[in-house]
Amino acid sequence: MNSKKGLVAGLLAVMGWGSAGLFIKLLPTISPLWIAAGRSGVAALAIAVLIIILKKSEAFKNALRLRPIWELGLYVSAYYLFAVMAYQYASVAEAALLLSSSPLFVFGINLLQKKVPSRKEKVAVSLAVLGTLLIFLPKLLEPSQKEETHFQGLIYALLSSALIAVFSIRMNRLGSEKHDIFAINFIGFFFLTLPLGFGWIDESASNEIAQLGTYDALKFLLALGVWSTAIASIFYSIASIKLTPVIITSLRFLTPIIAAILASLILGENVPWTVWPSGCLILGGLALLTLKKPLFH
Repeated sequence: MNSKKGLVAGLLAVMGWGSAGLFIKLLPTISPLWIAAGRSGVAALAIAVLIIILKKSEAFKNALRLRPIWELGLYVSAYYLFAVMAYQYASVAEAALLLSSSPLFVFGINLLQKKVPSRKEKVAVSLAVLGTLLIFLPKLLEPSQKEETHFQGLIYALLSSALIAVFSIRMNRLGSEKHDIFAINFIGFFFLTLPLGFGWIDESASNEIAQLGTYDALKFLLALGVWSTAIASIFYSIASIKLTPVIITSLRFLTPIIAAILASLILGENVPWTVWPSGCLILGGLALLTLKKPLFH
């Protein structure tokens, strides 16, 4: 039963994250730091409301005394900052595809811990790595200022993916009795909100921040902060407790599919041709790597 609940929670999380790129692209083109901070401010408020409604205040206060809670919160902060940068600089489809590559980093961490991979795992990782390289290839062959920024977006997506892999492993190893998902996410969002306070001091920064307060921007920011951030993070944290790291990260295979469909239908974004062969290689390799065990355990 716990595994089934974890699966449902994981699916809801990737649906929320799948729509994140859409909302980010619909926001004003300003520094990703301010978008990440605004997104986190909304998410932190949503988490605080949930803590009050669910009467989790005492557990929340106790959790703040634990060092692992702050560590995991920092992972959340860094993940969301890099994810916003990835979506801003790269296409939604490419960013989402690389953000789903967390199982590669889970595999790499296991390898560093001297866990000998099977032949099947070696083939799976080779396919996924080849697909990742295929996404980067056009950017390396066609250097330009635009391509350089695009390239950076892809790097940020990989960094974000690595962080969520570490987060999943740490969450799973700690066990549900040693952490509080509301405290972890609130801390993560709170850290990212702090730059807003300093941003108002600088005139150019304050002008950018003010753009988030317009009606059109605010509605997308609320959707991004509540649905694609606070709710998605809570569901992902629940899933990370009830499912193994490899299985929970494998559910993220759906994220690029959802993201690409939304970007195409609503934004009219042209999906780069490299996404199709790269997606087949990456998702095929990750499926081979992660779905070797029964989904429920």
